[in-house]
Amino acid sequence: MQLPNHQKLDIQKLSTVFNNTSTSYKFYWFYSLLKAIEQNKSTIEMKDLFIQMVVNVWYPNHYFKINFGVQDKLGKLANEALNIKELDLQIDTKTNILSQKLSKFIDKNPKHSFTKNLLKINDYVPFRFIRPWFETEVKGIKDWQLHQTIKALATLQTSHESLYYFDND
Repeated sequence: MQLPNHQKLDIQKLSTVFNNTSTSYKFYWFYSLLKAIEQNKSTIEMKDLFIQMVVNVWYPNHYFKINFGVQDKLGKLANEALNIKELDLQIDTKTNILSQKLSKFIDKNPKHSFTKNLLKINDYVPFRFIRPWFETEVKGIKDWQLHQTIKALATLQTSHESLYYFDND
């Protein structure tokens, strides 16, 4: 599938993002970014994007029982959230309420397994998603160094035209 050209966005790099996908993370990350942009947010907290990923997977996971695979943990996160009594969630909980409850829970329970598992998304997804914008700079770098290298390259102080930049969290 060929995406249409755009003056300010390197469409080739954007389409390259989805060339190697064995899990749903990149798709749900991108969808969560688009949802945040719809709300005209110029600064987005990573935690909010991770929560939006779970919110986005909620319906297909609970209504259609989609198996996202062994490596993909988004469906498991949605199941775990449903089983947290304190959250008092139902399968048909509205997305805005789901998002609010998850956000409050994470803030109040930083050591809970759900919070820790959700925040593990930060280990790869945000950095691997924009890797195509830094392909030359990261060529030959060991896998365990990619996260920090891309984060260092994707700042407002760099001259790269990245899809997004990091400013703390």
